[in-house]
Amino acid sequence: MFRLRVEEVRQEKSMSMSELSRQSGIDFKTVKELCRNPARNTTIETLTCLALTLGVTLNDLVEIAANDAHSRQ
Repeated sequence: MFRLRVEEVRQEKSMSMSELSRQSGIDFKTVKELCRNPARNTTIETLTCLALTLGVTLNDLVEIAANDAHSRQ
């Protein structure tokens, strides 16, 4: 299971949701939902646009939860 860190990184970069939406080309409603719902599914393309805009890697935007597939083995 994973959790998106879009909101945390956005705040660290002192960027508003509107700015992130405008600069990344991602619809504001999508940015807002990703910030408010860190378990929301999204595409790798959306995450890549957000990561590039925020100046971070994809790894910085995704946190692997402790109960992932490896811990179930």
